[in-house]
Amino acid sequence: MASLGAVYVLTCIALLFLDHHHLLDPIKRVADNPLRATSARFTDGGLALEDVVHRIDGSRDVRADNARLRAENDRLVALEVRAKELAYANDQLHSLPTVAQQYPQYRLVPAAVITRNPLDTEKSFTINRGTSDGLAYGRHCAGSSSC
Repeated sequence: MASLGAVYVLTCIALLFLDHHHLLDPIKRVADNPLRATSARFTDGGLALEDVVHRIDGSRDVRADNARLRAENDRLVALEVRAKELAYANDQLHSLPTVAQQYPQYRLVPAAVITRNPLDTEKSFTINRGTSDGLAYGRHCAGSSSC
């Protein structure tokens, strides 16, 4: 039995050596088409077997449901982020009347920031209001989150 194993190992080594030096190429060309045909039959059988397994364990349906649920989860996470952004904006808008009540001596002029330079050390910005609205350059301002 040990000698049969040794013959097998030596035969494998010899075939690897011959294949490495391309000495088996003529034999491989002749055997290529029958081997491909046999391989295709095994592949078809393997696919049929895989289909049977999927039918038995339902894994194809589970994978489809998993993909659908992942997409739904991503959509819900995006909606949750958007809801939090809207809640923050809502809180900011609700705080505006309290600013007016806290500082009745100041006149409120709502304005939107249209440009700002994040590298500016003075943190200056440009708004969409001007002198015709009663504002002047360099004046202080108050905002709901900064200014």
